[in-house]
Order: sequence, then C-alpha cells, then structure tokens
Amino acid sequence: MAQARAAAQRSDNPKAAPKGKKKGDPGIVHEDMFGKSFSATDPKQGLRGIKIRADNVENIPGTVEHWKSDIANRKKDILEYAGRSFMQRAMSIVKKDSLSDEITGEELAKNHPVKRTEEFVRTLKADPKDSLSRLQLVSAVGKVGREFPVEVYRSMLLQAMTACSIGELSTQGLQIAAWSQNNYFTKLFSKCKETLEKVEKTLASSSAQGEGGYADQRSSLNERKKEIQRNMRIIRLYQMHTSKGMKESPAGGHCALSYEEIKQAYVGAAVEGAEDQRAKDTIVKKLTAIINMLRYIMLLHDTATELVDLFIQMDGSNPIGHFLKARVSMSALIFSVSRYEGGERTPQTKQKIQDTFKDAYHQYGVAASKVGSLPKGETQYAILIEYANVILYFYRTATTTLGITLPKAWIQGALTKAHKALMMAQESGKTEELQKQVLESMKREGILA
Repeated sequence: MAQARAAAQRSDNPKAAPKGKKKGDPGIVHEDMFGKSFSATDPKQGLRGIKIRADNVENIPGTVEHWKSDIANRKKDILEYAGRSFMQRAMSIVKKDSLSDEITGEELAKNHPVKRTEEFVRTLKADPKDSLSRLQLVSAVGKVGREFPVEVYRSMLLQAMTACSIGELSTQGLQIAAWSQNNYFTKLFSKCKETLEKVEKTLASSSAQGEGGYADQRSSLNERKKEIQRNMRIIRLYQMHTSKGMKESPAGGHCALSYEEIKQAYVGAAVEGAEDQRAKDTIVKKLTAIINMLRYIMLLHDTATELVDLFIQMDGSNPIGHFLKARVSMSALIFSVSRYEGGERTPQTKQKIQDTFKDAYHQYGVAASKVGSLPKGETQYAILIEYANVILYFYRTATTTLGITLPKAWIQGALTKAHKALMMAQESGKTEELQKQVLESMKREGILA
C-alpha cells in the first residue's frame, strides 16, 4: 500500500502506481523525468528542478520558503551579473552559464522566439537590472494567445516578482506582477482539475473491476484525490483575495517610487534646513498606492515591509507608515486563514495565523495611537475602522475556524478597544454595521459597552 502511494504521489499520472518492485529497481518514475520534490530540496536552492504536481500545496506561491529563496537567488545573480565586465558577460554567454537564462530572460523568450522578445533579451544582457524590459518580456510572452505548460507560467511569475524586487517600484509594474500571479493560479488550477479528472476516471475503472489486487491503488488514489481537491480550494480562496490587487491601481494614473526618493524627501529637506511638505505629501500618496497593490502579492510582502520600514524610519510620527504595514500583515493573515480553510490544517498553519495576527494587531494599534483622540480625514478614520475590523476578524477566526479558546481578559480588552475605535470614527458614516457586530460579540462575551 505504501509502495503504491509513494509512486502515485511522485507523478501526475494516476496509473503510475506499480504492482511490485524488485530489490534495486529504481521504479517506473524517475526524478530526472518528473523533477525533484520540495522535501528533497534545500529551500535555499529555490525552485530549480522542482516539478509542479497537482497534489502538492507547496506549488502555491508563498507556502514554502523555496519561493522567496528563488526570487532572492535570481536577484543576487542579476546584481552579480550586472557587476561583471563586458568580457566576463560575453564569456558567460559563450559558456552558456546555467543561470544566464534566468538572468537574461531567455527562459521565457525561448517559448515565443520573435523579434520583440529577442530584443528584450538583448536589452537584459546589456542591463539585467532593467526591470521595465523584464516586465515587458513577461507581458509579451503571456499575451501570445496560446497555452504553455504550467512551468512556463511559474517562470513568468518569478521573472515579474524578481523585476519588482530590483530598484524602483511602479504601479504599472505591479499590475503586470499581479496579472502574472493570476495567470499562474489559473493555469495551476486547470492542471489540478485535469489531473483530478484522470484520477477519478482511474478510480471508476478499478472499482468496476472489483476488489482483486487494486485495493492499495484505490486507497492511494483516493488520498491523492483529496490532496488535489484541497489544493484547488486553496487556489480559489487565494484568487478571491489576490484579484483585488489588479483593481488597486490609483485613479490618477501610474506612479513610481524608489527607496532613494523616500530618503531624498526627508534627508534632503533636513540638510537644506527647509521643510518641503509637498514632497512629503507626494511620497505618502505614492507609498499608499504602491502598498495597496503590493499587499495582494504575497511574494512581494518582504519588499513592501522594507519600503514601509524606511518610511517609518524617516517619518516615525506619521501613522500612515504603521497603517500600511498593518495592511500588509492583514493580507498575510487572510492568506494564512485561506490555507487553513482550504484544508491545510497543520499546527504550522495555525501558528502562522496567530503570529501574523499579532503583527497586524500591533501595527494597527500603533497607528491608532498616533491618530490621537480627535481623528480627522478619511485616512485616520480608515485606521480606526480597520483596527476594529482586524480584532473582530481574528476573534471570529479563532473561535469558529481554529477552535482556539482565547483568554477572557484578552477578549474583553480587544473588543473594548474595537468598540472605542469605532466610536471615535463614527463621523465617517462607515461604522454602523461593524459596530453592530462588535457589540453583538461583546454581549455574547458578557462585556458591558
């Protein structure tokens, strides 16, 4: 039984489970044909050589460290390649360096070798830090109007994420990143669905032939069927959240922001002895637009945090920095809850939900404390409302989804804070429904408003 299960789990072919295996026999499924598994690969090595399987939740971005490591490795290789001399670059191309395809974008261009994509590759060979050309290459290959293997869509996603991790961030670039993320999810879901249909067909066939020697295979396939269905649920829950990122582009058109621009707005003004409020207001506007898109792209959450941390360092008294950082943590919390609701009910996922909530709760709390007792303006009202919302969200998730018994004292303190925050934000005209839900929860817990 274990033998059949192991073989079935290594391949997307439901008939791959062998009936027997001789000592020393390598088996039907070979690693060099189907790729390595995540468990057999050091996370620091990234995703190179790992085959996408419909029954493996780890193929969903952000679920294992391999994804972040792959982006970090690509970024490191690009920066090292950019630092080489002209002769060193030429030699690496002649020798066909195993990493050059990822650095220059050839891993994508070879799937659509036309003049336009080849021009992007030439540009990236000359300047691999050209994020716009890398993103345009992703867009060009993704819009050719034909289907590619799912591994190609993963490459598009990783190329887009890498581009957004280097230098300036723009809403235009993040739109391409969000689009490539959705394309990958759609293709991965389709692969899961196709494999599920094959598994179900094989199950039906083996059942029709009676018990015989197929009991082990049916047990293995039933287990695999559940894993595929779990992955499909998680993908759909993720897509429900990530799709919002494609709608978050600012109404005033595209904007771009770099680390240097944030520093210049504050350090430059301090050196000159003059306060340029307009420059600072522009930074806040751009940062808000960028973070509101980044929070829906889980592989770029670290990039979002680094950007906001720099802003907080420059302008610690402004609640906006902590508010935007809280939004990123809130998004990460929703992703973690989606995994748990989708069927990834492990102690690690449960702990991740609790840890991520603590981050969001803390950052919203700091932002709310900087608002003061007399909030004004849409942003300050949003801080208070979202602070109350994250408390209610976790209270419900912990009690109904996770089955966690929260300390009575914590519940009392947190719901009271949520109620107070909503009372302060009443003039916004957007608190009535949420306030009603908080009061119902307080009543249920025996807390006086």
